[in-house]
Amino acid sequence: MKSKTVSIIISTLNRHKVLIQTLKLLLQNISSFMEVVIVDQSKYVPKDFLNFICEHKKIKYIRQNITSVPEGYNLGAKKARGEIVLHLDDDVIPSSRLVDFHRKHYSNERIGGVTGRVVEPYNNNVWTTGRVNYITKTGDVIQNLTIKEKSETNGVSGGNMSFRKSLIGKAGYFDPSFIGNAFRVETDFSIRVRELGYKIIFEPEAATFHLSAKEGGTRKTRENAPRWYYEYFRNYTYFFFKHGNHLYFPLFLIQKKIAVIWLKCIILGLIRWKKGFFIGFRIPLKGLYDGYKNYQKQYKEVI
Repeated sequence: MKSKTVSIIISTLNRHKVLIQTLKLLLQNISSFMEVVIVDQSKYVPKDFLNFICEHKKIKYIRQNITSVPEGYNLGAKKARGEIVLHLDDDVIPSSRLVDFHRKHYSNERIGGVTGRVVEPYNNNVWTTGRVNYITKTGDVIQNLTIKEKSETNGVSGGNMSFRKSLIGKAGYFDPSFIGNAFRVETDFSIRVRELGYKIIFEPEAATFHLSAKEGGTRKTRENAPRWYYEYFRNYTYFFFKHGNHLYFPLFLIQKKIAVIWLKCIILGLIRWKKGFFIGFRIPLKGLYDGYKNYQKQYKEVI
């Protein structure tokens, strides 16, 4: 059976230096993929980066004049020529056979997506067994991405995920209603792929080491922290109402993850503003409200 062709897609925002490092590592195994599609949402692009792109024919470079994680995923998939689209973060060290371990699962026609192991430098919780990307009743996702056992899973990790290109449109594309940090956008898409009757596989041998670049992207920084907290609660609430049982909303509100992030936002407020407690408390509350209103707008639900 002829092997499936693979297009690697990398969406990037103001991370050209580390992206060059990632691309150099990928190009060491250039025969394993058809192309690398770069979707660049940066306002400024360094000349040395453009020169690097021009030196490599397998790199397809696209500028996108909006800042949106799901729109970057969607444009990359639309422009890709491969039968499989493999999305990677722009700041990773890929394992040498990353592409091969993704591709091998697509010989099974019931496999719609594959996600790989992600090693995070700041994560001290190393799990060897258990469920991967398990979605709870409250909308939380138990990732356990250090596990070394292959298994079926509920969802993917955005920095190391692949899908059949033919399914991207059938599943409705990545939802642009997830704004900013786009928290839970990949889980949302995974659910819709599974609703089409396809399975998603966790393949630990398809591994990446995530460098977690401090600059660029949509990661939380001192400057954008208030906005990041708002986006987190807005996206998480939208995801819950889109896919969860609404009767569990009280449990959603009191889960540990929500409480911890809310407390961090309040502490940030106390440190940075005169009316710190009020502002720090209000940011998550507005995110919750706007996430629910966005759900109502999208699905016209009347309660």
